[in-house]
Amino acid sequence: MLNWKVVTQSLASFTAISFVLCVGYGLLAPARFHPSWLLEAVLPGFKWLSVGSFILGVIESGLYGAWAGLLYTALSNYFARRANRDTKHLGAAPPLRTLLSWVIAIVVLTALVADAIGAEPILSRQDRRGGVTVTATLMAPATTDEPLRVKVVLETHSVSLDDLAFEQIAALRMPEGSDVAPVAIEDVKGSGHHREAVLVFGARRGPVLIVVKDVGGVAERSFSWDLPAAR
Repeated sequence: MLNWKVVTQSLASFTAISFVLCVGYGLLAPARFHPSWLLEAVLPGFKWLSVGSFILGVIESGLYGAWAGLLYTALSNYFARRANRDTKHLGAAPPLRTLLSWVIAIVVLTALVADAIGAEPILSRQDRRGGVTVTATLMAPATTDEPLRVKVVLETHSVSLDDLAFEQIAALRMPEGSDVAPVAIEDVKGSGHHREAVLVFGARRGPVLIVVKDVGGVAERSFSWDLPAAR
């Protein structure tokens, strides 16, 4: 028979450590060799990569392991008891109340943490083609007359990004098909394999389409959002 506390702690530690190792591998290996999209798919609110997302990923992966340990122990001990009616020396299974408590804790904690850390990534769009990951995050304006700001992050493990000028590679595409260059570039950071900047455009409501051209051999990448229309 299995001790549910030992199994739960072991699996929670195993999944949390595995997540950390996956992130470490992703930071060292070329972008085309690590499926960061898989982590984003199985961990709600996780986006590659920020400190907040990393903390969220550790918590969620640990909770997944804890739940697996609880459920596996309960099922294993249940079927072991059915196979052996002499339960005098058998270990205890986690009580139903404990199982339900963990389910509620996982749902509530994941929702709270994802809401606290992952609010901004919901406005993020990502394109990983061509060995260069381009992430565009809309910084939603608070008022209708506030300039539109979009943070663009370029990441790669294979080529230098120093020769790229944000004002030349990114634009706001208008409904009629014309491209409008940013009126300003703010908070330019990074060099080599990581660069980022905030692109500033005129005030705009409704559909927003940002295009990034000629990065990593990809002719054009598009990122779209839908801002509430002005009243």
